[in-house]
Amino acid sequence: MPRHTQGTQLAIVALVLGGCAPELPAPREQDVAQALAKDFLAPLGALVTSSSSDCGSDGETAAALPASLFAAFLAVNTTDGGGLDFGPEATRLRIDDSGIPPRLLRAEHRAPIVAVSRIGIDRDSALACVEVYGVQERGFFLLLRRDHTGVWTLKSEIEAWRNDERQPPEELPDGSLFAPV
Repeated sequence: MPRHTQGTQLAIVALVLGGCAPELPAPREQDVAQALAKDFLAPLGALVTSSSSDCGSDGETAAALPASLFAAFLAVNTTDGGGLDFGPEATRLRIDDSGIPPRLLRAEHRAPIVAVSRIGIDRDSALACVEVYGVQERGFFLLLRRDHTGVWTLKSEIEAWRNDERQPPEELPDGSLFAPV
C-alpha cells in the first residue's frame, strides 16, 4: 500500500468534501432584490420606485465591473419588464409603482426618491443601479455577491453619475409643481 503525505491526504479530503457541498439553485433577481431591500433600501427610509435604467451609462462604463456582468445588467434593463419584486421585504419599504418619473415623484412628495433598476446577474454576482433624487442627485452601481450558502451581500458601490447642483422641484407637464391628489 502506498504511503501518502499529509499534503496529499488533505487534498483528497478537500476533493471529497468539495464534491459533497450542496449545489445552489440558479440565482434569481427576486432574491437579490430582497437582499437589497433588507440591507440597503429599508434603512434609508426614502420612497422607493423601480424600473429599467442603464444608470446613465448609454451602454458603456469606465467602472471596474466584470464585462459579462455589465452585459447582463444592460440586457435586463433594455426591455421594460416592470419594476422589481421585493417579496416579503416590500412591507418594510414605501414603494411607489405609479410609473411617474423619479424627479416628478420628488416634487410631488417633497422627499428624496430612490430609484432602483432591474438587476443583472452573472453566476454568483449581481449588478443594480440605484439613483437618488433629492437636493443633490446621483446614481451608482451596486455590486453584490452570493456566498456558498446562497446569501447575497453588498460588495461595493461604484459611482455612475453625480449632479452636485441643488435641484429645484421640477414642474409637471401642466405647469404645476405638484400632482393632483
